[in-house]
Parts: sequence; structure tokens; C-alpha cells
Amino acid sequence: MFMQVGLQDYFRLGVIPCLLMCVAAGCGSSGPPVIPGMVGIQGQVTVDGAPVPVGRIVLIPASSGTNVPGGEFAGSITNGRYLLELNPGSYRVEIFQYGESVNEQVPQLLPAEFNTESTLKAEVPSSGSAPIDFALQSRSKK
Repeated sequence: MFMQVGLQDYFRLGVIPCLLMCVAAGCGSSGPPVIPGMVGIQGQVTVDGAPVPVGRIVLIPASSGTNVPGGEFAGSITNGRYLLELNPGSYRVEIFQYGESVNEQVPQLLPAEFNTESTLKAEVPSSGSAPIDFALQSRSKK
């Protein structure tokens, strides 16, 4: 009554090759999802040559006429690396570095010149680009 199905039958039916392709597709490098009209960017953030261990990067469109929901793009910085997806154009950049804290308050370790009073800028091209890196120098190194 029951038909015996062997491994060869699964290959012939395409079940195993299909499963292998699905698994392999999920094993590639994971970048930001691509949304039409937006560009994935990545880069490194360092302070005095050392990667920012934990932080946040915020890109705010330089042009007030840019129609961007939410108005800004933010991403986390981990071990000096960040990954974002945003519209091409000019941006003002704010970078925050956080220290580990036992209580709920997380101190901001970078001076305001790199975040709330930042003059850092980035130009995001409409196609693939080289990494956009930020090498910050602390006041003591200037």
C-alpha cells in the first residue's frame, strides 16, 4: 500500500536541491535590505584610531526639502562598524559613543562637536559606493 521513497527519488523530484538552494541563499553576507530608491552604506567610526565599541550614528538630510519620513536615519555602531540604508544626498552626521553602565543612565562619551553640535558631513551617492568612514580626533589629540 505504501510506496517506498528513497533519497534518489527526492533528488529526482527536486526537493533536496530546492532545499539546498534555500539554505545557501540564507548563508550569504547580510547587508541592509534594499528598498527601491535607497542606497545601503557602511563604514567605520574611530576615535583617536580606536573603533567606537558601542554607539549610534545619525544622518540628517542637509536639504530641508528632502521628503524623508521621520526626517533622519539612525543606526547602531558596534565595534566601530555601522550599516545604514538611506536616500542618496547630502547629510549632516551626528555620532554618539556610549559607555557601559550598571545603572540605567548611559553616559555620552563624545563631545557635542561630534553629535548635537556636529559639523560632520556625508555625501551618499545614488549607486554603490566606497565605505563612508569617520576618523574622529579627541580634543587632547588636536
